[in-house]
Amino acid sequence: MYIIIICAVLFLSLIAFSFTLPGRKALDFLRFFVEGKDKGFLFSNLFLLWRTANYVRLEDKTRLFWSVAALDECIRFIARQVENPMDSAISEKMQVLLNKLYDYRTKIELEEVQKKRSLESTHEIYVGQICIIFVAGETTVYAKIMANTKDYLVFALFDASAQRAEKINWQGKAVRVYFWKQNDAGYIFTSESVKAKKIGDHTEIYIKHSKKIVRTQKRKSVRASCDLQGLMFPLHAGDPYNSNYETEGGVKTNVKDLSETGAMFYVRGKAAKGIRMKLQFQLKNVEIVMCGKIVRFIYDQPLNKSRVHFKCEFLDQKMKNTILSYIYNIATGDNNGFINHLLDDTASKDDKEKNGKDSALEESAAQVPFGLYDFAEGEGSI
Repeated sequence: MYIIIICAVLFLSLIAFSFTLPGRKALDFLRFFVEGKDKGFLFSNLFLLWRTANYVRLEDKTRLFWSVAALDECIRFIARQVENPMDSAISEKMQVLLNKLYDYRTKIELEEVQKKRSLESTHEIYVGQICIIFVAGETTVYAKIMANTKDYLVFALFDASAQRAEKINWQGKAVRVYFWKQNDAGYIFTSESVKAKKIGDHTEIYIKHSKKIVRTQKRKSVRASCDLQGLMFPLHAGDPYNSNYETEGGVKTNVKDLSETGAMFYVRGKAAKGIRMKLQFQLKNVEIVMCGKIVRFIYDQPLNKSRVHFKCEFLDQKMKNTILSYIYNIATGDNNGFINHLLDDTASKDDKEKNGKDSALEESAAQVPFGLYDFAEGEGSI
């Protein structure tokens, strides 16, 4: 009996305490840590985040876990602290925390993008979209959509793709079409071609609309447009990746968009898929060195210039945070309007569709032989 009374008194005391100012603060503190752990943050990071949230006067500290504005405010504060002279051990811990916050910031942004931009029909594919058309056992060609009509998608094929297309009887031919939609993901659908005809310097193929389109891949990072002068250094097999900023040699490049997982840049001459390389440039007066490989490119023969898509496989954490600071415009109060929510060339696959037919389509997408695009790129192409 006494135990029951004591428990009841303690319970009522806790309820009464929760209505006091110290009690509310204790409950807020507990709720913040429970939610933070659920989001994957370490206790040591959560203590620093709590103090930072107090400093920036966030009334509801848990807003850090779902509000972009609140998250940006704390990232901005921590980024400014990291720029100040401090002990190397403390600086390293701050960089780790900053990297964790940027990862979470990217996750929130990509979830919002994914909700808004998925395609549900081939009728929604925009004119100018670059696609890869597969004819099983016969050929693979690259094409650009020239028209999206009520009944057909009209594709234009140039150069080597047009030459390969001339050898195929396209009437009633079963095809698979793969493409990467900017700001969203990769898609694939199956259909049937109706006809093909030669027009001037290119070939046009008419393909029926499909009732089913499968979303196969999604972006994993946010990219920002830029205009940076850099240098690329091809690496030999076995050369280790490093963050050393080279002062001699290199091939001049013009970096046009950037993320922590890769970049797109222009370079003179014809590139080659799979080349291991180092890309370096200066960003916000910080030397950046990214190591990785070329995953695909577009070669403009008349101009002898390649548009290269580069996958980063090695990047110093401090340099990564500098790139993310640029992408989200965190470290300054300026609003230059340079953020474009573009697709990263390095994409992770979505969960496979349970339907067997959809799975087969996704496996086909995974086998896309990315390499040289042998046609002139158009506005909005990948």
